[in-house]
Amino acid sequence: MQQWTRVFMPMVGRDQDAWEDDWVQSLEEVPYLRLLKKERSFSLDRLIGLRLQMNYLGANMKMVKDDLGRVWSDQMANDFEAYHTISDTEEGFELQFAALPKKDEYISGMITVLQKRTR
Repeated sequence: MQQWTRVFMPMVGRDQDAWEDDWVQSLEEVPYLRLLKKERSFSLDRLIGLRLQMNYLGANMKMVKDDLGRVWSDQMANDFEAYHTISDTEEGFELQFAALPKKDEYISGMITVLQKRTR
């Protein structure tokens, strides 16, 4: 990612908005995730972000990670040079992504998924 931030420009704001909207629309196919918050950052490796929560207690985390990775690979990044990583957190996991959708611009972001817990 650091190499891309040195060589390319971050995607402009309205295009970031479009990517964020595309993420939200694509995530509608994953019924066990619920959007909590959209986040913007001035950090070059996290231009956009979404905070999601799982709707079901005890959901299979591997399945959720696989489905989110599939949404990224098949719908968001399928035509671009792109990558993603998934990291576990105490509250769930994070999917960090980056892509080069234009010749000289990149998009990056973080999807945070919070596991539903009992109180």
